Amino acid sequence: MTFPNREPLKGFSKGVKIAAKARATVKGVLTCEGCDQPIPPGTHRVDHKIARGLYGSGLLENAQVLGPCCWAEKDAADNLVVKRCKRIEAKHHGFAPPKRVTIQSRGFSPPREKGSPCAPTSKTIPRRNGQSSGKPG
Repeated sequence: MTFPNREPLKGFSKGVKIAAKARATVKGVLTCEGCDQPIPPGTHRVDHKIARGLYGSGLLENAQVLGPCCWAEKDAADNLVVKRCKRIEAKHHGFAPPKRVTIQSRGFSPPREKGSPCAPTSKTIPRRNGQSSGKPG
């Protein structure tokens, strides 16, 4: 998907990754640029300060070296922001999701008029032949 006046989404080149790692190395130890803690070998990530989904560039100024201490929180926050911005941009271009129709039920029946529970019914029911009246005899 291309948009006018926007450069295409690009990751970091190998040279940018090497330069970012060199910038984050202090006294021979690779440190997290988010919290300045030392990063164990092989657990770093070169990440975008401004997310790629928000059209962040692939230049060294937008690169940061993060350890596992910081990248999970940053990824979760970036994903929420990117998803929201994509929805807003799609709606702006006329690609809004369809309106959801609520399920229509027939509703509840109207309340019946209540009479006394001991009131006689309007019609009498004839007894069957051969059956007792139910009274002890």
